[in-house]
Amino acid sequence: MANPTSPKKMDKWEIEEAARTLMRAIEIKRKPKLFALAKKEALKQAKLAEEAAMEKKVQAKLAQTFGKKK
Repeated sequence: MANPTSPKKMDKWEIEEAARTLMRAIEIKRKPKLFALAKKEALKQAKLAEEAAMEKKVQAKLAQTFGKKK
């Protein structure tokens, strides 16, 4: 249940979706081969996201340093 003092209250759909996600995670953990492949893919996606964030950070720093050309 959502914390009533939190800025965003959870709606019914969000709670049900989270419950389905947890149930699916349990199913995946019970299949070692699928779990290993999913873990490998998750690490790959995390690395790509990290690289994209770093690139964005570098671009922002370059724009700050050299300014935007018109």
